[in-house]
Amino acid sequence: MHTLFQDEFYPATEALGFIRAPAEDVAHAYADWSSRLGFATRTTKHVTDLRRTMPLLEPLTHDPSRVIVAATQNRDWSAVFTNSARGNDPTSAIAVLSRDLRTDGVKVVYTPDVREKSGVTLGRLGARIFFYTAYDAANERSIAVPSRTLYLARQSGSRWLFEAKGEPLAFEDVEAYRRHRATERFTPEMLEQYCRALGLAPFTDDFYTGPCFFLEESASAATSASATTFRERQRRWQITPGSPSEGGADQ
Repeated sequence: MHTLFQDEFYPATEALGFIRAPAEDVAHAYADWSSRLGFATRTTKHVTDLRRTMPLLEPLTHDPSRVIVAATQNRDWSAVFTNSARGNDPTSAIAVLSRDLRTDGVKVVYTPDVREKSGVTLGRLGARIFFYTAYDAANERSIAVPSRTLYLARQSGSRWLFEAKGEPLAFEDVEAYRRHRATERFTPEMLEQYCRALGLAPFTDDFYTGPCFFLEESASAATSASATTFRERQRRWQITPGSPSEGGADQ
């Protein structure tokens, strides 16, 4: 198992967000949301796959102003990516767009674990995260919140934290959550299996077939001043694209 595009576009692929709706509908809903926040947004359609569209996210900024909504092989689901220099976090988009489109959303994270040497962490800490947000007609006026959360991440040192909240979904291996070792309670293979059960293949590069909708909000001078690139952010985190485990290993 490897990260999406093997980190070629990290941090835009740090967390992966999906909305159960056609890409064009998601793009329109995102533009409407931006308008409500006071941003003018220009949307263009690119009849190509996600990999060829991702460079449009540069420059990366601390206040994201560029968004890609990509159609996938499963036309029921669309993916959302931003140009946040802090790392793509689709949590807010899923919360708002799931409500606006009256549909479901998913956030997934897979981060290969990197061992510490002499007490110094060489890069990112390992993580496997699955958030599922189910549309709830009874709460249409509030933003959508995850109805099922599975969280496994390495804290400082060698300690891993596992948490499960909400009602299990039908396809889950709930017996695994009782295993002695935290890292065996929610494995990378389980994360992939859960996604497949929903019709998603988040870490498969050619799953993101396009077309892609590129949204660009009006950006302030302050935002432009903080601009950076994929390569600069990767160097900061000592990430080498194309190296699935960055020299470390999931435990």
